[in-house]
Amino acid sequence: MKRSNEQSLGEAIKAFVKKHELSGKLAEAEIVAAWSKVLGPAIDRRTTQIRLEANGLVRVKLDSSSLRQELSMNRTKLAAALNESIGKELVKDIVFS
Repeated sequence: MKRSNEQSLGEAIKAFVKKHELSGKLAEAEIVAAWSKVLGPAIDRRTTQIRLEANGLVRVKLDSSSLRQELSMNRTKLAAALNESIGKELVKDIVFS
């Protein structure tokens, strides 16, 4: 008896991502893309690193202390804008360093 192992491409990709534990890296890539889109090229150029931690905390390194201060004061709005751009509630909080 022939066994059928058919699945859609989307299902196959989801299975691959789950098997190789890549979902965190994909979420981080979504946040990096959204960061550039939401904040624009000027702030993106001043950003040296963006990391997503498992608890939804995003750590952002900037090369400007004044920009770090200004963005820190608006981190709740930024988290909401990033989540809206991504279409998911991935970002719980943002820490700037």
